Amino acid sequence: MANQLPKNPSDIIWLSSGFIGDVILTTAGTELAAKRFPNARQHVITTPIGVKALAHARGLTSLIAFNKHSKSTLQAFKDVKTAVSHHLQPSETVMLQVHRSFRSSLLARYLAFPTITYHETNLAFLAQEKVTRVAVFHEAARISLLLEPLGIDRKDIQTAKPFLSSETLRPDIGNLLDGNAKGWVAVAPGSVWGTKRWTTSGFVELIKMILADGYGVVLVGSKAEEDVAAEIFKSIQPTDALKNLVGATVLEDLPGLFNRCKLLVSNDSSPIHFASAVNLPTVAIFGATIPEMGFGPLGEHSTSVGISLQCRPCSDHGPMTCPLGHFRCMKDLLAALVFAQVKPLLQIPTRYS
Repeated sequence: MANQLPKNPSDIIWLSSGFIGDVILTTAGTELAAKRFPNARQHVITTPIGVKALAHARGLTSLIAFNKHSKSTLQAFKDVKTAVSHHLQPSETVMLQVHRSFRSSLLARYLAFPTITYHETNLAFLAQEKVTRVAVFHEAARISLLLEPLGIDRKDIQTAKPFLSSETLRPDIGNLLDGNAKGWVAVAPGSVWGTKRWTTSGFVELIKMILADGYGVVLVGSKAEEDVAAEIFKSIQPTDALKNLVGATVLEDLPGLFNRCKLLVSNDSSPIHFASAVNLPTVAIFGATIPEMGFGPLGEHSTSVGISLQCRPCSDHGPMTCPLGHFRCMKDLLAALVFAQVKPLLQIPTRYS
């Protein structure tokens, strides 16, 4: 491994193979790096799903898939090295290791580029330079902190925001959203983590309030969330103003879809970060977690909603079930309280015309 970091790198490699939200927030760093090093090529090593999520990222020279769940870790390492190493010079390249896992540290070492990571990273001693993850920063800023050893000012780091292009949308989706004069509200009712999901009945009541105000609602989410979306859909009287696109869209569709919406209502999950990356106003619902952990929405006019309980937050990610058995953080959150946050955002002039 080279002994020092390049002062003016020709290539910047981001190793971001964690949760999809973290991958999206990495674009805050790539945007900042592009301003400081306009001639540098930027590459992102991420998961196969991360490659899809970054399809509309700006200014990336390459997206390299790291199949970290491959049966052969060594082969996965070799595949990445083949993709990134043959045209890069270690003396002019820097790797920014976002993902702090043991495996990512080994991959960074295997690739043998000068590396910047966090003091808190597993096997951090393998890296060339370490920075401290500042707990009170948003995750977008914490990721961008990896640029500080390259001379980027912390004031700029603290205001870094993710970005995805939202200019394109599949015609079949766009056609579904025609014909609603007041605009559409995207609702994302799912989450990988059980205690991050607001109740189905809460979403049903909220959607009814939005529809009663004359706005359309489009449900968004992955195939894994089709059951909860179907339950919501069947609990509301059929109307052309309610569209269910859960399982019918892919990650690449979200930026363009969100660009057609007035706002997003979402659990603490990756749709928040897609919305932040296209500057969509968002009402984020927090249960087991809290926005102060660094994953709240960053779009203009965005806000978060949750109820105050001594047991919140109960973990970093939110367990699958309530540790105390009552799940009050979501069960006691009334639709009227959420709608009180939604209502003012509906008055913002329509983004799409």
